[in-house]
Amino acid sequence: MRYGLTFLALSAALAALAVLAGGAALVLLWPAMSFGLVGAAYLARRPALLGKRPDGTQAAWALVLLGPYFLLTWATWRAERALGRADCANEVVPGLWVGRRPLGDELPAGVRLVVDMTAEFPAAAAVRRHPGYLCVPTLDGTGPEVERLRELIERLRGVDGVYLHCASGRGRSATLAIALLLERGLAADVDEVEAQLRQRRPGIQLNAAQRELLRRARARPGA
Repeated sequence: MRYGLTFLALSAALAALAVLAGGAALVLLWPAMSFGLVGAAYLARRPALLGKRPDGTQAAWALVLLGPYFLLTWATWRAERALGRADCANEVVPGLWVGRRPLGDELPAGVRLVVDMTAEFPAAAAVRRHPGYLCVPTLDGTGPEVERLRELIERLRGVDGVYLHCASGRGRSATLAIALLLERGLAADVDEVEAQLRQRRPGIQLNAAQRELLRRARARPGA
């Protein structure tokens, strides 16, 4: 909700500025539309509105309509990559890595399955070509729907050599990693697993919505 309202407020401010200033300022209607669509995607919880395809590419229509938003997220990611001190990925338990969006040469040796949880970035070409590439578009600050999360847990059960990533490797990918480790019985609750993961990858921090998702995923269907 907070992400959606923030983008809608930014959209409204840019649209108002464009209309009031007129002339060349009308170009601001493009980012206004872009941020408005992103806000709607968040409020509706529909990552598909960002145009991420199952093969990890971004649809052409999304690149046009959401261009300003994609430029903003790309610049933010590049700046964090250049200035941040975090590793690209960390092996949180043997055979399970949590990390940021990787380039092709950044996948650790031994990775058999790459789970891409970004909705706002296309996967690097070399990553898309990985035989174990799996695209699970997820909006920043959220997680997959409960049933989709359960399906992922089942699919990843017993798989060794898994790289889970979102944009920065702190929220979405950590949510899935915690769900997997809880399923394996390696800890009693979310707080314990999160603390364990943070020792391996400092900066991991789940929000309230992601914690609630994990609670619902662990509950019996219909409970």
